[in-house]
Amino acid sequence: MELRRSAVLLLVLGACSGKAKAVEDARSHAGSASDSGSIQTDAQSGQGQAKGEGDVQVRVEWKDVPAVARASAGRTACGTPRAAQVSPSPTWGIPEVFVAIDVEKKVAPTTRPRIVLDQCALEPRVAVAGTTIAIASAADAPAKLGIHKAGQLPLGGALGGTPKPIYLPIAGHEVEVPLEPRGIYQLQIATSDGFDPENAWIVSADTPYVAITEGNGQTTFRDLPVGTYAVHAWLPPRAGQDQRIAHGTVTVAASDLTEVTLNLAP
Repeated sequence: MELRRSAVLLLVLGACSGKAKAVEDARSHAGSASDSGSIQTDAQSGQGQAKGEGDVQVRVEWKDVPAVARASAGRTACGTPRAAQVSPSPTWGIPEVFVAIDVEKKVAPTTRPRIVLDQCALEPRVAVAGTTIAIASAADAPAKLGIHKAGQLPLGGALGGTPKPIYLPIAGHEVEVPLEPRGIYQLQIATSDGFDPENAWIVSADTPYVAITEGNGQTTFRDLPVGTYAVHAWLPPRAGQDQRIAHGTVTVAASDLTEVTLNLAP
């Protein structure tokens, strides 16, 4: 009788142990499936990231720039030499050129640009702003400037307009000027009989994809959505020379730097 009871007890314990092992195996299998699902999700996430963003480097060049565009356009009323229209790099890269890429991302620049009048000249000659720009004076005498909207993004277009006066009574005085979104503005120095040829150009951007080329003629845009976009370059009219415009397209690849060159030559 005792032997029979012991056998029955062993059978019950064995069944329970087998059931527990089956449950543990099921849990382990479920965990493996969950891990596999997590790996698949990560892969899918990686694919989504691959469709995300890339960078673009734009180079603006003008090979064999004529001497007239590289020469000083005389002297200012202060007796200082006027700046040339362009000062190309040794490889014909053109600085101080506006570049814009047609990406629908409405984020205005956070920088607060400032243009200063000194020695009968404006510095810098080009600026990208948001909804305002600061105009200041370093001149010894009171000065009058004029600003007008001369065009609209995309770059280039009509250049007419009636300047609104800006008065700078003393050195260090600064005026905050409101700008319309996507407007292109010309800032000029007023004279007794009109306006001096020295001027500065301002683009009021509502996107981070408007910039100015550096000394080597290049500028880099970060984090553009993958896709194909129009790209524009605009050299404003100055130093007695006409404006120049170049257009092209660029295809942004994910997690990559795409290079494009725009040529200002005819």
